[in-house]
Amino acid sequence: MKTTLAILRELTLRALLIGSGGLVLLITLDTLAEWAQRHGHFTH
Repeated sequence: MKTTLAILRELTLRALLIGSGGLVLLITLDTLAEWAQRHGHFTH
């Protein structure tokens, strides 16, 4: 059995990892979209 503190710590770390991963993904997609618009490869 894990202690409540250990579980909370694990959940917090996981949330931070997911959060930062999502942020990186958003920035990457945003950058790609901007680059695509500049170079005119994709027309929406």
